[in-house]
Amino acid sequence: MKALIHVVRIADSCIAKVNGVEVRHYVRHSPTGMEMGYCGSGPADMAYSILRHLFHKPFAERYYQKFKWDFVSGWKGNTVTVEIDFDAWVSYSPADVRVPKVAV
Repeated sequence: MKALIHVVRIADSCIAKVNGVEVRHYVRHSPTGMEMGYCGSGPADMAYSILRHLFHKPFAERYYQKFKWDFVSGWKGNTVTVEIDFDAWVSYSPADVRVPKVAV
C-alpha cells in the first residue's frame, strides 16, 4: 500500500494530509501540535496520527515510534511531500510488523 503524505508548517506546528485528506491530530505527547524534522514529542504525534489515519489503533500504538525514526524525524523544511510504500517499509522491519490490509 502506498500513501502520498503532504506536510506544511503553519506557525508553531504542522498540518498533514494523507492522499489529500487532512490528518486529525491524536494527542499522545504534544498538546501543542504535530511537528517534523527531529525526534521529539511533536514528531511522535505526527507519526502516530498518520498511522492512525491509515491503519487501526493497535498498529499505530505499536509502530509510531519506528515510523517517527524512519521518516518523520528526517522531514526538514516548511513543506514536505513524500510517497511511502508501507509494504516496502515493513519488508525492512522486524518480522512481526505487518501492514493491515483494511483501515479501521
